[in-house]
Amino acid sequence: MFHSLSFSRLPVLFLAMGTAAAFTLPVLAGNPERANLTVRVQGLNSNQGQVIARVFRSAQGFPGQPERALRSQTVPVQRGQAVLRFADLPAGSYAVAVAHDQNNNGELDFNVLGIPSEGVGFSNNPRLLFGPPAFDVAAVWLREDRSIAIKAVY
Repeated sequence: MFHSLSFSRLPVLFLAMGTAAAFTLPVLAGNPERANLTVRVQGLNSNQGQVIARVFRSAQGFPGQPERALRSQTVPVQRGQAVLRFADLPAGSYAVAVAHDQNNNGELDFNVLGIPSEGVGFSNNPRLLFGPPAFDVAAVWLREDRSIAIKAVY
């Protein structure tokens, strides 16, 4: 039986097997290069307003330039918290900035000293002393679906 196998056809056989594997394996294994990030914002001091969340892929614009965010999302506050889901993000490092927009004006409000007058928070819940954290301090690694909790600070 072995002698009937033509070695001249092996490249075609391997090509067919490789093509089938290339189309089948990604479907079976999921897409390891993309993931979902769920952000749970806790500690909101009221049920009024909405939470604005922005996901940044780099330090450029983080967190003060919302137009540089990779993704933005706004959801209403419910029972003192908010949950946001950012789907299908490429694997990598991200920092998340959130604001509790209590008066629904679509932006973070500041007092006369330039200090936020509404709640703010960042991924990794860094201690806020003299302004927002650096991107590297707030960055989280995403390579598979992940859920993080951010505590709002007032």
